[in-house]
Amino acid sequence: MRTASGTYTGRDDITIDRNAYYTTSLHLTNKVDMPDAASWNVRAGYRSDWLIAEAVFSDMITLGGFDIRKNDMPFPSNKMNSMMAGVDFKYTLPKKWNALSIVGGGMYTVAGRNVGQATSWDLGAFYVLDFSSKKSKTHNSASKKK
Repeated sequence: MRTASGTYTGRDDITIDRNAYYTTSLHLTNKVDMPDAASWNVRAGYRSDWLIAEAVFSDMITLGGFDIRKNDMPFPSNKMNSMMAGVDFKYTLPKKWNALSIVGGGMYTVAGRNVGQATSWDLGAFYVLDFSSKKSKTHNSASKKK
């Protein structure tokens, strides 16, 4: 199994709690123009009725912004790019428990710009609630005998 996907995220201006700020020039306003972002990922792995196990590679970039300056704190409109690699899995329990699945994975930041080197792990469970009727109801009045 192989999949690929991509996204484009349009971001609107934000309002900060000060009346002026400096990026690459002085801005005498509390409105910050946020750069849009794009991302893509590719996945390859194994899929069966009960198990999905895949390797993941993803890339996220901001389409604008500026670098964090030395001796300064990060700013909302900084350029942030990251490449990550990792694994994901989903195991659906068999038979009478098949509405319950265990999911998990891990990602590692391989390279980046204005992002920290990080490893992340996730683990979770979800249960599918089936609200559909188990019996088929017929509302055909012509089939009723009078």
